[in-house]
Amino acid sequence: MWRALVFNLILFQSGLAMGADAVVNNSVSSASLHSSLLPTVALAYNGATDLNDRSRQKIYSHTLGLYLDWSVHKKLSLGVSGGLTYISIDHEILRDNRDWLTDIYLGGEYSARLNSTHSLNAQIGAFLPTSEDSQFEGIRSRFLAAMGLKSKLSSWYLLNQRLVVKYVWNTFDYSPVSDELNRSWVTDYGLDNIFVLGSAFIQLGGGLRISTYIDQQSELSYFNQVKLGFKSGSVSAAIAYLNGSYRDDQRLQPLFYDRYKQLVELGLVYAF
Repeated sequence: MWRALVFNLILFQSGLAMGADAVVNNSVSSASLHSSLLPTVALAYNGATDLNDRSRQKIYSHTLGLYLDWSVHKKLSLGVSGGLTYISIDHEILRDNRDWLTDIYLGGEYSARLNSTHSLNAQIGAFLPTSEDSQFEGIRSRFLAAMGLKSKLSSWYLLNQRLVVKYVWNTFDYSPVSDELNRSWVTDYGLDNIFVLGSAFIQLGGGLRISTYIDQQSELSYFNQVKLGFKSGSVSAAIAYLNGSYRDDQRLQPLFYDRYKQLVELGLVYAF
């Protein structure tokens, strides 16, 4: 499960990317990761910046994560993850970071191969509001349920689909930071085309999002991404370019150029 958790860092931080764990899951057999009662351990780094930010000083966000995964069955695993997060301007870490601790994730994952081509993945989990940001926003917890279908259509092409439903347990109707109405439900559907080139991959994907606010009003948005990555032994790396729509632009387009943000994210993983 650590692979899905690590590569879903982007999903939970920016809410745009989905399904990048498919290639990593395809490159290592699950049996090799579930051979003992000892947990599988992985360390991860995630960094992001906005290329559209024209400030003289560049702002970067960083997350260092630790992931533990226990196999309770050949198809079922339980995991916990947490870490540190911080902001830097150019190459200097901000000294006034309020708190570096991230939210702690607890979850379970079930995986089953349907046939030689298709495999099914289901995940449920919850985030404990251990970060100061979540506590300041009045977030009591966040819950998620996800279902994924991975199709290996050839030795070099995979199709990955995922449906994710997230619920945010809020204390306040309005955010104390943005003064905007809080969302209570978020439903994402994503589809990724993944082209495997040896130990490397190219991923082209996108999807739709339905956000439901506390007043029961809903809005539709969409996103797309381009991702490049590779896996060599215990080391995995990926870089992603992310786009997403906003409330003032609800037109559905197959390819969308975000005129507000140009998010680029880098992910590194080392598995023990």
